[in-house]
Amino acid sequence: MDDAYYSLDQLLAENQKIPCIFNIAVPGMGYLEGTNERDIQPYTPIEIPFWLASILSQQDNPEDESQNYLTIQIPKAFNLQIRNALSASTKNVNLKNLAANSGGGWYESGMALLDMYVFALLFSSLLLSFFQRKKVVHDSLFGKQD
Repeated sequence: MDDAYYSLDQLLAENQKIPCIFNIAVPGMGYLEGTNERDIQPYTPIEIPFWLASILSQQDNPEDESQNYLTIQIPKAFNLQIRNALSASTKNVNLKNLAANSGGGWYESGMALLDMYVFALLFSSLLLSFFQRKKVVHDSLFGKQD
């Protein structure tokens, strides 16, 4: 996501916290969990900023080369329930509330996830939502009624 260095939307999207699971023990980083633990234990669920998660998810685990440091999970703003609601009717889903929970703009946050993963269902939800909402906005601007 380095194509728009000065983009505030992109900055907000990269600073959103996303759910992850650490696959290894991480000494001295327990404060990331917000607990009194000194270390992060293996398979600990935690929310960390997207920019950090994207780096760590691509680093190989030194103990097991087939596994990365952490696994990123889909944020709530893009989960199956939201994608199903968007498939049913995009104008009935309040993207403003979802965007508030995902850090920046909903579309920008979704594109940040797509930069990291080829996730076909997320891509189709973003695309469907964008074009259906674009049509509603266009029709309301030019007075076309259903």
